[in-house]
Amino acid sequence: MAETTPGQEAAASALDLGALAGALGGEGEALESLAQAQQEMTDRLLANFPRSIAAFRRYLPDIAETFENYRPSASFEFFCMHNGQANVFLSGQGRVLYPTLAPADFCREQVEALLAEGKFRQVNYPPEHDPFGQIQVRYMNEAIAALKKGMERQHQEPRVSGSVPVIIMLGCGLGYQITELYAHTEVANLIVIEPDPDIFYASLYTLDWEAVLNYTSSEGKSLKIMVGQTPHQLFLDLMAYYNQHGVFLAGYAWPYVHYHSPAIDAMADMLSHEYSNFYMGIGFLDDHLFAVSHACRHILEGREFVRGDTELPGEWLSTPLLVVGNGPSLDH
Repeated sequence: MAETTPGQEAAASALDLGALAGALGGEGEALESLAQAQQEMTDRLLANFPRSIAAFRRYLPDIAETFENYRPSASFEFFCMHNGQANVFLSGQGRVLYPTLAPADFCREQVEALLAEGKFRQVNYPPEHDPFGQIQVRYMNEAIAALKKGMERQHQEPRVSGSVPVIIMLGCGLGYQITELYAHTEVANLIVIEPDPDIFYASLYTLDWEAVLNYTSSEGKSLKIMVGQTPHQLFLDLMAYYNQHGVFLAGYAWPYVHYHSPAIDAMADMLSHEYSNFYMGIGFLDDHLFAVSHACRHILEGREFVRGDTELPGEWLSTPLLVVGNGPSLDH
């Protein structure tokens, strides 16, 4: 059961004792000040949770329904130092989520570094030779030429352009970095992925989700939240997301790993190996027209589709054969 009324004991068990002693100064006045900060933080978190649920009920009711009466699978406790910035001690794992006394400052610096150093990846295709006058090749080459011309005036650095098409955020954490992102740059499409439902539940106390959801709704920004997925489920959900919002969005990739855990690292590994599947292999109209016309011609001409100069061993003669995909790999 999660503790929503954090205490000094949680802070002492979660933090390095030397760092805690140095922060407190070992004085009764400092301890009293910390206790007051803890109480103010607790009051703030408890007041924020119902506002978060109400906002999700308005904009994303499935999340509100899931987490309004949620019971965490492992215990955790909120705590803060004199600065009042809430952190969380994951009791079951014996660690704090943010290894710092100022998690909100840590998240702000993380976002600033991301925007200063990061570039989002953009898929660029070279012009393709068109020997048959195919529709998709003609229009693809025209699109490539237009994109190349436009890229001369565009920037792939968010700190220069002031915007980024898509961010895939691995790890919601307590959510401080989400408000920092929106404060520093225009994010047209933000996908927040949190594999641990307990941690997302904690963010309902710490993050002003009401302000975030009001902003994305009023400004026409897309915010997609995925909670509790495995890497395989994440792949399927991202595929569905791009199919719904436009596969062209998959051509802009900017993964942002907010914090590390075995689950998040597995998702990052999946994305690094499988991401191209989101925008590759979707096919073109002419491909299907060619396939249908070839099949019709072969049938009308009585073409044989199986070699007649070989014989299968007797034990295979009654075995059904399913051809999944024909082509050069099966010519021989």
